[in-house]
Amino acid sequence: MSRRNKIIIAIIIVLLVLLAILLFWYRFLRDPVVPGAVVITEQPAVEETTLPEPDIGTPPTIPSRTTQEVSVETLAMTFTERYGSYSNEAEFQNLLDLEPVVTARFMAEINSLIATIEVEDFYHAYTTRVISMTIVSLDETAGIATLSVTTQREEAIGSPQNAEVRYETLVLDMVKQGGVWLVDDATWQ
Repeated sequence: MSRRNKIIIAIIIVLLVLLAILLFWYRFLRDPVVPGAVVITEQPAVEETTLPEPDIGTPPTIPSRTTQEVSVETLAMTFTERYGSYSNEAEFQNLLDLEPVVTARFMAEINSLIATIEVEDFYHAYTTRVISMTIVSLDETAGIATLSVTTQREEAIGSPQNAEVRYETLVLDMVKQGGVWLVDDATWQ
């Protein structure tokens, strides 16, 4: 027998002895558990104590918003994102979709703007997102409101991947006609 074979046999014997020791230890020296037996460990008794109520003082007052403010803000957000988003591939559909939420006077102004704009023959698009808005004035009795809407506008020229981001403010003048708020004017600043 060669020396190499003797070393391999010795390693195998050592591994078998180690395996036998592990099996012996696992089978006989660990805590015996009887199948089906329930092991109950004793828990220390917990004393119930009553904690004093914390003094939280008076809750902070949260300024409530009127239904009119919520209605005006919702309209402003929807209008701004649609009005400020544009793609020359959509043929001004963003502006035409605004007809139900703008006054007849402002829709006529939008239509005349569409008639004068020359559509580019390369890709050009804006995507507008509302960041915040402020109600500058709101007179429910007179049915007029002015809002300042801060936006993030992403302009892409040539391809959607070629985009530039900037922040602009849109000032909206609103009027209430027939119990419904409508946008009467919009000015980018």
